[in-house]
Amino acid sequence: FLRPSAVRGIMKLFYILIFASITLAINQQRVKGEQHLYVDTDDFDGDDADDYEIRQNGDQFEVDDFDDGDRFELEGFEKFSESHLWDLMLAFYDQKGPNSWAENIVPNVITSNPFIAKTYAKMLEGFLRDTKRKDSKVKLNESEPLYIIEFGAGPGKFTFHFLRALTELRKVLDFPFKNIKYVMTDFADSNFEFWLKHPALKPYFASGLLDAAKFNLLRSDSLTLWKSGVVLETGSLK
Repeated sequence: FLRPSAVRGIMKLFYILIFASITLAINQQRVKGEQHLYVDTDDFDGDDADDYEIRQNGDQFEVDDFDDGDRFELEGFEKFSESHLWDLMLAFYDQKGPNSWAENIVPNVITSNPFIAKTYAKMLEGFLRDTKRKDSKVKLNESEPLYIIEFGAGPGKFTFHFLRALTELRKVLDFPFKNIKYVMTDFADSNFEFWLKHPALKPYFASGLLDAAKFNLLRSDSLTLWKSGVVLETGSLK
């Protein structure tokens, strides 16, 4: 059973996903260098009470209630990664950083718990075992590093649980444990700095098992690892 806080977080995410799928009616105006986006949800639920204003001043975003006014469509059908909602989402994660999860704003229990981390570690163990089969189409060079990359590591909870589970399996892995390199990535500077200072992750950084990189999946095509300085890009791996 999930904790009440986790259930509330899941419901919040469910509401956001539904809301993102409808056409937003937004009244936009600029006042003293600030950009105001007025979101009218009447067409969604018929209730004026939950209409709100998203106010941007530079890189900062604030949300307040607003009175209904003239409306027009902000944008038509766009790829989510090219929409205004996407930019607002990136700004949110960049500003809130690890607090997005610490304050239970973003659900994470189902994806960052010890059980699922152990399951992924066992999957890796099975994959490495399968590469040893004579009929395997995947052959690994044990003299070269095996990079495991996590995109969007957030606060690093899954990373910690996975590395702990993987370390427990190190004696039964069909690959040199010292050549396994786990790389956690995220686009938000605040998350990156949080990892480097976190005492639970420091032993893994120190041992060489863990490395990190700032990476935006939509805007970058290479990874520069923070600890080793290695650049990972297409064609650089053997």
